[in-house]
Amino acid sequence: MVKRLKTEFISSLAQVDSADWNALVDDNEPFLRHEFLSALELSESVSKAKGWQSHHFICADDAGELLAVSPMYLKYHSYGEYVFDWAWADAYQRHGLSYYPKLISAIPFTPSQSRRLLMPALVSPARQLELSRVFQNVVEQECKRSGLSSAHVLFPSAEQVKSKLFKGWMERRATQYHWFNRSYTNFEDFLTVLKSSKRKNIRKERKTIANSGITTQWYRVDELSNTLRECFYSCYENTYHQRGQHAYLNRAFFDLLFDTMPQACLLLFAFNGAGKAIACSLFLKGSETLYGRYWGCIEEVPCLHFELCYYQGIEYCIKHKLHCFDAGAQGEHKLLRGFEPQCTFSYHLIQHAEFAHAIDRFLEEEKEHVEQYREDAKSWLPYKNAN
Repeated sequence: MVKRLKTEFISSLAQVDSADWNALVDDNEPFLRHEFLSALELSESVSKAKGWQSHHFICADDAGELLAVSPMYLKYHSYGEYVFDWAWADAYQRHGLSYYPKLISAIPFTPSQSRRLLMPALVSPARQLELSRVFQNVVEQECKRSGLSSAHVLFPSAEQVKSKLFKGWMERRATQYHWFNRSYTNFEDFLTVLKSSKRKNIRKERKTIANSGITTQWYRVDELSNTLRECFYSCYENTYHQRGQHAYLNRAFFDLLFDTMPQACLLLFAFNGAGKAIACSLFLKGSETLYGRYWGCIEEVPCLHFELCYYQGIEYCIKHKLHCFDAGAQGEHKLLRGFEPQCTFSYHLIQHAEFAHAIDRFLEEEKEHVEQYREDAKSWLPYKNAN
């Protein structure tokens, strides 16, 4: 039985020592680091005014040693989550009920799988389950105390799903596309495992870039000139402007990220024939995984998105022996370029009994469609041995 535990919700990462928090973070989880989450807060990319109010879960012992933490937010809308529950919110509204605010455990604007309940590395499976029950009970009590409609855990790691840490909450499934390095020696070695027609298409797309006079270059943060920094943000911002939207993240966030986590950040620029930077992708690197996060361009060039967001990332993983390339959410076109369909999960606690019952039925029906889609998607893969 867990004894002498102190649990609370805090309104800022500044209330936790960065070294204590990071001691619970795995080397393959850059988005969970204190620096990343703090940059979101300090830049006010997340704030109550932006619909993301920090409300992090903390569990410590009598001596103040952290036993479990979870990055959590009170949400006043459903933007930037990538687990779509707009229909649930609409149903609440039609019945004269408030769906917002809700409580979520997630990385803002980052649909990448990683642990959502962080615990020391050597904690036994039994202790993990014990602390998970504490987390769930405290979250449920917080929902009741604060009148929150619901609580949600978005994109937990496959290991925490397998360990059933969030058992008892409703499970939702979705699909992402990840590339896996099967000990390829170079990009051409990767191409040899593809079907001839798919291999030919990838070579054609890459040749289009080469023939257009485009060159590309990787940069570490310490290699960036002020001009390149400015170009990166202009490219990122333009991606949203083209959709008539405002960028989620501001310049202050990226400045803080580059200053506090330079070792995790990689930028890939494309230059036109005149040597002008016209596009950029930002990647974060874990110990085993390359995460492609933010892309944009200020000049449209056919196939440039595929080159900067997919092919160069694959080459980087092969060269640096990284196991996985997570290039972000959505995008069925990734399948034809070797990214395999993977199941992602989220967990949901709905306070209203009737809505909980209706959503549970919906999720059971949705699960069948998601599983069937993923099986069908495997047939679109370019690999010679694909089913």
